Amino acid sequence: MDEVNLKRIQVQTNCGVLEGIKEDRLYTFKGIPYAKAGRFKVPQPYTWEGTLVCDTFSKKAMQVYDMPMFDGRVQTRDEFDEDCLSLNIYTPALEGSLPVVIYIHGGAFQGGNNQSRSGAYMIRQNNFIYVSVNYRLGALGYLYLGDILGNDYASTGNLGTLDQLAAIKWVYENIRAFGGNPEKITVMGESAGAKSISALLMLPDMQTYCAQASLASGAYQSVRDIHTASEITARFMKIAKNKHPEFKPEGLLTMPVDDIIEIQKELCSGPGSTCIFGPVADDINISKDWMTKLHEGNYWKGKAIVGSCLHELVFHKLMDKDFVQHAPGIARELFGVNADIAIKDFEDLSKTISEPDEKKQNDMLADIWVKILSDYMYRTYSARLAQLLYKNGSDVWCYSMEFGRAVHCLDQGMAFEDDEKPSFMFGKTAKEDIEKLSQCIYESYVRFFETGDPNGEGIPVWPKLSENEQQKIVWKLPVEIQPIRTEDTLTHFPDNVYQL
Repeated sequence: MDEVNLKRIQVQTNCGVLEGIKEDRLYTFKGIPYAKAGRFKVPQPYTWEGTLVCDTFSKKAMQVYDMPMFDGRVQTRDEFDEDCLSLNIYTPALEGSLPVVIYIHGGAFQGGNNQSRSGAYMIRQNNFIYVSVNYRLGALGYLYLGDILGNDYASTGNLGTLDQLAAIKWVYENIRAFGGNPEKITVMGESAGAKSISALLMLPDMQTYCAQASLASGAYQSVRDIHTASEITARFMKIAKNKHPEFKPEGLLTMPVDDIIEIQKELCSGPGSTCIFGPVADDINISKDWMTKLHEGNYWKGKAIVGSCLHELVFHKLMDKDFVQHAPGIARELFGVNADIAIKDFEDLSKTISEPDEKKQNDMLADIWVKILSDYMYRTYSARLAQLLYKNGSDVWCYSMEFGRAVHCLDQGMAFEDDEKPSFMFGKTAKEDIEKLSQCIYESYVRFFETGDPNGEGIPVWPKLSENEQQKIVWKLPVEIQPIRTEDTLTHFPDNVYQL
């Protein structure tokens, strides 16, 4: 780090003094500990004496790390630790009342970290504060142990959610010291990040801490009942016993963390791994009757952008020439007992195909499975959430990403990530078109962060949902406004996507 171009700066928070740096335009504070937590324990407030230097990232949450990333880089063990509850703050000013964006990363509740997006690229020349959060993942954040280890561990299925809430609360209580306005906080996330936010919005405190939300390719579908959570735990324990014959459940409290991750790796080795972990309706943090409360409007109210990508799971088709044959098995692992609904939908939809050419027919059947998997994993629930929020009085803007391959979270990657996307995401789309739409999506979000309304130059008028306006913006070129139709998504699944 070039100290010549850096200026050290101190900020007084409610927890102690922090020292960060000013680099170019931004004041940056990395690795701020927003809480501390013992293994399988709820997060607790953390304070410190003296000045805490926060100029480098802290450890990432423990996860399976020994697989190449999209950019080909291999992560190393020393990048990860159980002690991971930290956040990063990037701000263009330390005085004033700037809007705040808190990013909850995705990664199937198993992977990811708060370093994945550049604060400078997120903010650019705009005037808002960007905060990125680490939280516990996988077995350490979502393995339900209440039935096995007793009441002291009854919240273990929601530790990741409670971590996120603790981070948002910390930001709400301290952001004025960094030039932010706690009444103008937007919590944003995609995939598991969006699913996390939807669970958070069921918690009463979020009405205080969060004025706006942005949920991309994810909603409330990953909340699971106690039975499903307990079945996952039973599978985890069986693998633990096979690997360690002397294993007993209480051994999880002292087992080396790398052994826990190895058990998790085997548990999540199949094509349904993205549904293994998620928040639990434990009746402590998330009510057992959460579905009823959701439909009664007993839910967070504010301003929200909600949407998904047209072909969320098209990569299954692109990467597997026998996808049509494998798809029912993939559905079984992704959906559990709900797979019967998906298979029935495929049977009904495939009857409409009368293509005599075998190759073309197989391609059309693959497209049907892409729709089924994409809808029931993501699009159906985003559409439902948008309507539920609208009906409880929230201001809601809906979108559908239909550019390029329209694969999972492509819109968010185009808008907010500065790395090169794999070419398969865009096909033969011209680079200038990619850049044009990327900037268009980005600017709409910035307007939402700063003003509470995504409308402005570069897009047609994007109406929020109302009795007279049931429309969405379609991210493609040219950008379009289209009506929301019941037939846009399949509707036969229940409110939780994964049931055992």
